[in-house]
Amino acid sequence: MSELPPEMIDAILDLLAGDYRSLKACSLLCRAWALRCRRHLFKTCTVTSKNVLAFYDTLLSGSTFDPEGVGKICALNHEWNEPDPYLDKTVAALRLLTGVRMLGLSLANVAHRATDAFFAQDLSWAFHMSRTSPLPASFPPTHPPLIEMICLFPALQELGIHLSSTLPKAPSTAVPPRGLHSLVLGDNSPGPILAWLNAFNHLPHVDSLILPILKNNEKLIIYDALRKLGGALRHLYVHLDHVWGMSYQFLNLALHPNLITLTMCGDPSIYRDLFSLNLITRLDAPALEQLSLLDIYISPDVDWYALDAFLSSGRFPCLQKVLFRCTNEGGKFLQTALSSLATSSVLELHFPTLSVGDQLGRTVAMWDDDFIVMD
Repeated sequence: MSELPPEMIDAILDLLAGDYRSLKACSLLCRAWALRCRRHLFKTCTVTSKNVLAFYDTLLSGSTFDPEGVGKICALNHEWNEPDPYLDKTVAALRLLTGVRMLGLSLANVAHRATDAFFAQDLSWAFHMSRTSPLPASFPPTHPPLIEMICLFPALQELGIHLSSTLPKAPSTAVPPRGLHSLVLGDNSPGPILAWLNAFNHLPHVDSLILPILKNNEKLIIYDALRKLGGALRHLYVHLDHVWGMSYQFLNLALHPNLITLTMCGDPSIYRDLFSLNLITRLDAPALEQLSLLDIYISPDVDWYALDAFLSSGRFPCLQKVLFRCTNEGGKFLQTALSSLATSSVLELHFPTLSVGDQLGRTVAMWDDDFIVMD
């Protein structure tokens, strides 16, 4: 089997990329298969207190391991009350992984002395990082230097944070990575992160933004940030709640004439009277390709026929999809009310299999399936 064309071997293993048991079996066939299998097996490495020693040994295993094949590291430690010497040794060895482009951290119950060491020192190996997956973290009131840690990655392009604690004001030396352009912000992170980028006039460089359900004390910060994002924004995903419902000016889509994808996610079980077409009819974005309205209550009192007329090909010549995630009853109503969109095959209806609460518990970047969320 080692005499098979390399292209055929690669094609077979690409089909098995998510089947780790099959990849392990294939790796035993011969050396040519083994090296290719390891590229898939080690593309994503999850490091925990249980496997950190084995991971460290693998890093130093020489010819049996291809450091450049590792594309993503997920480091998980939820009981880190003291510095972990094994994890420290492993972090030092991570300098070997020059091909890593995504980093994910899930940390909880981190003592202050360990926090400073990890963020300020151990992550100084920020080699060719270009992306980081969401960072769900529950930190003590001592406020870890998270923004300083982000600045350690000068090639960072996409940042996702799920932060349950608060962050102090960013220091004047914390210059954002020049290429940072995509943000997935959850929990308490929108205010501090957007304020930090605003302070360094970096917001005009951001073209993709996901926002969670906002808190009242963040309204002005978010509004100012959206205003400064302006025409730079290409992809916007917002979770609607009473903040948007009370003050539509905080989501003025007229500020974003170059949007390509727009997603609004609601909760019809709670905010039945929330959604208004006024949110959409301000939109003037000829390049718009996809509009998604997820879990919006399909009220018969809303003039959906007006939306059908508004989303015409004359106003949005690039529009390829108008996606609704709704109940079966709502879908039947929309097929009639949005007849022009349905006739032109632009209308697409999805019927959720999960509860609305489960759906809203996960933030998904619709334009980037590589993002992961570790709740």
